[in-house]
Amino acid sequence: TIPCHARLKNVFDMHSAYDTPVAMTLEQYMEKKGIKDAEFAERIGKDRSLVSRYRRGEVIPSLDVIARIEAATAKAVSFRDFLASS
Repeated sequence: TIPCHARLKNVFDMHSAYDTPVAMTLEQYMEKKGIKDAEFAERIGKDRSLVSRYRRGEVIPSLDVIARIEAATAKAVSFRDFLASS
């Protein structure tokens, strides 16, 4: 299988026209909005402890979860933000 960061880079290459600026990390977004891990986990349909690991950059979310994160944050956090941490 292809490592997660390689898959993300492939997606980035395929979406070069995707011009959403890199705004903030998931942690920055959640802090700015005052959102706790449990609340965000509910928004994206994942466990609180996993959201905590995404937020701290310990785990890179799957492409499906990144799409959920983008939707939940109105694209303030995008897949590009996870490339920086890989």
